[in-house]
Amino acid sequence: MRRVIEDGPEDWIKSAEDGSYKLLYFGRHQHAYKFVELGEVSEFRMEIIDTWNMTITPVEGTYRGRTKVKLPGKPYIALRMIKV
Repeated sequence: MRRVIEDGPEDWIKSAEDGSYKLLYFGRHQHAYKFVELGEVSEFRMEIIDTWNMTITPVEGTYRGRTKVKLPGKPYIALRMIKV
């Protein structure tokens, strides 16, 4: 997870305000899916990060608006959304 944080934006506050980068961490929760609100104007690419096994899996395509993202149903997963 340290590498994910280091690879993130230089200014996390500004990124949160302008919506250019979002990171959700689910901890012990084992979601099979998650609805995310991305806004209608911009498109985002997504990655599923398994912090336990240290893998990053891109989610195919780009997304906008309210989106249902399929997750692996395991603990210690994060979802990264980056504006394209």
